[in-house]
Amino acid sequence: MNVGPGRAFPLKREIVAALRATRLLPLAEAVYGVGRVRRAAADNAAYRAEHPSVAFPPPELIQRTYGSASLRSFHWWGERNAAHIAAEIERFKPCPDPHVLEWGCGLGRIGTHLAERYAYTGVDIDHQSIAWCADNLKGRYTVNRSNPPLPFPDNTWDVVFAVSIFTHLSASAHEAWRDEVARILKPGGIFIFTVHGTDQALGLSDSEKATFTDGRLVVRGGVREGSRTFLAYHPEPYVENVLLAPFEQVRGPIPACSQTLYIGRKPKP
Repeated sequence: MNVGPGRAFPLKREIVAALRATRLLPLAEAVYGVGRVRRAAADNAAYRAEHPSVAFPPPELIQRTYGSASLRSFHWWGERNAAHIAAEIERFKPCPDPHVLEWGCGLGRIGTHLAERYAYTGVDIDHQSIAWCADNLKGRYTVNRSNPPLPFPDNTWDVVFAVSIFTHLSASAHEAWRDEVARILKPGGIFIFTVHGTDQALGLSDSEKATFTDGRLVVRGGVREGSRTFLAYHPEPYVENVLLAPFEQVRGPIPACSQTLYIGRKPKP
């Protein structure tokens, strides 16, 4: 997995597969994370001193949700990813001052930068992350359940975006959340999302590559759905025929946010 800064789990593919099969991968990742937090401590202290006006989440929470305990990485990649998303919003926004929802905002890595510019709301299933965002960042933040619906009426949002969310969901969840986004978007609104596309699928096993080449979704489970190590890979035909089915495809696939980005527009009646 590569969501900007969060590096792939640093073990050989065969070892990771064995840990996944035996349900021990979360434990291995937790132990690895403790070491990363400790090793990042000195640089984190220096980076905090360099940026006294920035609110940084606890490194332990960053490591758990983001895959890196580095404040430097978290902040720099957040700015860079926010710039990518803002550029796409400006290119395709349906109105001058769009109301923007981030589905899967995590610790506000991207949202904290967009809240300076838009009427921004973030939702996430992680209660601890949402509590931290609500206490420390601009914008509005709400906990959502792991399954639809979101706590919004039909036709609420001008823009919905999701960075590295479909990348951690099962096949059935892909379709359920696709339909939920279509429900809450206003007609003419845009849905910006990233997936693990062709460039991110290079490390698949031979059998997974065959599935991917056949145009079918590849899912690596064995851990809790929605966690960093529950992974999904998305060939172009799957994205175009399934994820974009309720939308008009207006952009993609293009590289962005260290993944592959698409944009769909909800048709007007």
